[in-house]
Amino acid sequence: MTNLESDIFSTEDINYIYQLRWGIETSYAYLKESMMITNISSSKDCIIKQEIYSQMMVYNIMQSITNDLENDIKQENYKHPMKINVNMAIGFVKRFLLKILLEENEEERQKLSDLLFENILKNIVPIRKDRHYKRNNIHKNKHPINKRKSI
Repeated sequence: MTNLESDIFSTEDINYIYQLRWGIETSYAYLKESMMITNISSSKDCIIKQEIYSQMMVYNIMQSITNDLENDIKQENYKHPMKINVNMAIGFVKRFLLKILLEENEEERQKLSDLLFENILKNIVPIRKDRHYKRNNIHKNKHPINKRKSI
């Protein structure tokens, strides 16, 4: 569904525009599902904004790291093109980021950063074109009590 006029935009044009936007859509999905940005723990405006901003900052840091590390994947070693598993990268960034930021010793901070990068690079997945799966419409509690966010 779109509000673009059909006499100006063809179906192919709309498909092309949607494909350009797909990266934004997947980023929203990661923010909602993996980062649990919609799982707000307060009712105060200031704290809600802090939670949203901190989740966005962590996601942007993770995205920056994965963008840099994508170039380090040795594509020639694999049958299919490979990319970093974003869900795993989010988990590793959540686990290591605060430790890295709070570490006072520069050498130790560098070791933690290297360990973060190494863990992210170990978790890559193939990119397979034109794969389609039937969706399973499983309705679960979106934010179960035992799955609270860590940052």
